[in-house]
Amino acid sequence: SAYRCGVDGASAIPCATPTTLAALSDGTHTLCVAAANNAVDTSSVVAWGSPGCTTVKIDTVAPGASLNQPAPWLALSGTTLTGSASDPTSGLADVLFQAQASGSSNWINLCNPPIVGTSYSCAVDGSDLSDGVVYKLRLLATNNAGSSTASAIYNSTADLVGPSAPVISSGPADNSWLAQTSATYSFSATDPISGVAYYQCSSGSFVTCVSPKTFTGLSSGWNNLSFRAVDNAGNVGASSSRAVGSDLIDPLLSLENLPPHISGTVT
Repeated sequence: SAYRCGVDGASAIPCATPTTLAALSDGTHTLCVAAANNAVDTSSVVAWGSPGCTTVKIDTVAPGASLNQPAPWLALSGTTLTGSASDPTSGLADVLFQAQASGSSNWINLCNPPIVGTSYSCAVDGSDLSDGVVYKLRLLATNNAGSSTASAIYNSTADLVGPSAPVISSGPADNSWLAQTSATYSFSATDPISGVAYYQCSSGSFVTCVSPKTFTGLSSGWNNLSFRAVDNAGNVGASSSRAVGSDLIDPLLSLENLPPHISGTVT
């Protein structure tokens, strides 16, 4: 044979081109080949002339991939998926967070994070999804040998629209004056997909509240009171508001241009 081939420094054997090597174990291997140079026929590749060598990695084991169980709802923004992936032999080439709409055979890519370490996350952009649709979610890892592994699949429903603006059912009317520093309102909102999780009220900044809500310590003059709902996906709905005035000062009465002496009753 005009060629000798050797693997990992072992004795070279006659080989042809192309040649198929025996099964190699997973890991890194050095492959060398040399051409005949009329030297003494020996099993040493080196004795046959300067061999050409290359290093290859054999990886027959698919990478590991795991998706942490997500929330049951996918919001328009603010939903984060997390998972892990690893490949100890050839390393990871790609990690994808994917979604498949109910009734579809196509997987769409939600995120393609950079390959760093073993922990990965994905901030879901809800604009890639359709409201009210149930999605299968998975993490797909591919190693540098081209083998891929899909994680276990979880289902989540896209809720991309916030709750309705609360309907205020009782309380002082808008643009009304109160002879007190408190006001109580009842209100309710709806969300057809994930449902209302809680309400927020504001007389300056929004805080969690329940209905009915009593605002206390209203400032003298006009006060802007607002109400909104947050659904179970985390979407914040539009707000409703009332403007009420608080006036605790009695009116002043003054009498002018009275005669110097009067008798009787002034009304």
